Amino acid sequence: MIAFVRGVVYALHLDSVIVDVNGVGYEIRFNRVDELKLDSTVFLHTMMIVREDAQTLYGFSTIEEKRMFEQLINVKGIGPKTAMTMLSVASIDLLSQAILNEDVTYLKTLPQIGAKSASQIILDLKGKLVKEQMQQVNSANITDTMAALKQLGYRASELSGLPKYLVTLGDVDDQTLLKASLNWLLKQKKGV
Repeated sequence: MIAFVRGVVYALHLDSVIVDVNGVGYEIRFNRVDELKLDSTVFLHTMMIVREDAQTLYGFSTIEEKRMFEQLINVKGIGPKTAMTMLSVASIDLLSQAILNEDVTYLKTLPQIGAKSASQIILDLKGKLVKEQMQQVNSANITDTMAALKQLGYRASELSGLPKYLVTLGDVDDQTLLKASLNWLLKQKKGV
């Protein structure tokens, strides 16, 4: 798969850009063509979708936008064109908040999204977005907790399942993470 494309903007179309990469022109569906200029250097994260009748490359300014696109196209009834349209109208933060808050009314304001599609998006993505947000919030605290436990003499093999457990605790302070870790380690030793 083509993970990204870096090259010179050769041509701009209504919903796509042609990027010259060392003499090879890649046509990439892109929802922010107005932000690009001819003959300027561009870097796009990409995703290729292969269908019976087409092979289409989709481009994104950020990796977060690409990840949201990947999640949206996995929702029943949402195709690549609809997902791109949604991302061109709404920011990732607004979309995420609407999904987490189960805001069907906001999602229905997006092009090509009705009540049924909005409900399906919430149903399919709410749990996934919560897990991702918890992992992002906790990653620094968990890293600090793991380092502290290693300084206390715990081996990596003893700590192997701990980060997965700590993510489930949500957004808690370092002291709570350390206490929860010590309790978890005690239970592991006892085989509970």
